[in-house]
Amino acid sequence: MALILEQIKFFFEMIMNLITNLGEIFREKRYLHEYQYKQLIKQESGKMGHLVEVDGNLMNVFIYNEDQYKTDNPENSNSNSTLVFISGFGTASPILDFSTLYRLLSKQFNIVVIEKFGYGFSDIVDSERSVATQVRQDREALTKAGFQGPWILVPHSRGAYEAIYWAQHYPEEVEAFVGLDITMPYPCTEMEAQRHRQRVTRYRFNSLFFKLHLPPLIDYAQQFIFNPHMNESEQKLYKALYYKNAYNSSIQQESSFICENISTILQYPTPFSTLPTLLFCTRLSQSLNKKIFQDKQIFPNLNFKILEDTSKTTTTDNRGLLSTNTSSSTSASKNSTDSTSSSIDTPTTIATFGKMGKLVVLPTDQHYVHNYSFNAIHQELEEFIKKLN
Repeated sequence: MALILEQIKFFFEMIMNLITNLGEIFREKRYLHEYQYKQLIKQESGKMGHLVEVDGNLMNVFIYNEDQYKTDNPENSNSNSTLVFISGFGTASPILDFSTLYRLLSKQFNIVVIEKFGYGFSDIVDSERSVATQVRQDREALTKAGFQGPWILVPHSRGAYEAIYWAQHYPEEVEAFVGLDITMPYPCTEMEAQRHRQRVTRYRFNSLFFKLHLPPLIDYAQQFIFNPHMNESEQKLYKALYYKNAYNSSIQQESSFICENISTILQYPTPFSTLPTLLFCTRLSQSLNKKIFQDKQIFPNLNFKILEDTSKTTTTDNRGLLSTNTSSSTSASKNSTDSTSSSIDTPTTIATFGKMGKLVVLPTDQHYVHNYSFNAIHQELEEFIKKLN
């Protein structure tokens, strides 16, 4: 019964979005004409990364301050650890989204950002997006771009699926794991699987509006800029990349593989028992993280110890995002550095686990923690790496 009600709600929302946005189609001019945004992307792509051929298509790998990090000349290479950033699901431009944090970290670390197919400047492909395929392509792209491990993997949100699989199957390449409010792998229920299928349907429906050069049904580019620290030219480029990538076939394929990818990851022991791990979560997501970590079926040997209980009651909404039972929401304070809906106002280590792991609650409710609590992440990461070395 609950599944039927969920389907009715889904189709009702689609109809309401169509009615609401029909007016926008006639009165709102699209931010960039197709020719203009393609020219802007073409102009900037050569300046922002290495486009390398993987499986017959071009994939972009970006390194910040490349002149300081020359992998092809060992005499010029510095000895800093290398952070490899892996974006969450559907991020239009990982390079721009992570920019506030990696600019802050670049004096202490080498910075690499992977843009998988369907993201940033990389090609859009209509092929299967299993986690095994994505990690193979990530590794091949890094190698062809001339970069060498071992890496400290820094995934955001569902980028954790790639990072976990990477650490499971290629442990010699992973020095440590730093998670930015990651989505922990947890078995899909039938209702969750249905929601993912509905999301794919919604993406396919919205993609038609992009092909017709009309505004998308549900969201506009400005609403997808989760880095409020970008300057005007960066915002313009981000919007161009949003119109290039939104609802594309790679994203659709990736969404359709979510439950399968979770199942694949859970077939193997998670790496957090032995791998040095630093996990950041929001004030809203901490309860769910603790619940999953204490699940002995997924983490039988994790030795998870709660140090401090600062959580509120949290739930997941129908998009799979974290929400709270209080009146606050993740969008209410989008343009502020940190929300004040919880007593947590400084980074707080609430649990330890494994060989060298800890779970840190950041003073924000924003899922894109790297754009709202970057100073706190910087401080915690520096201390973590000192202990690692």
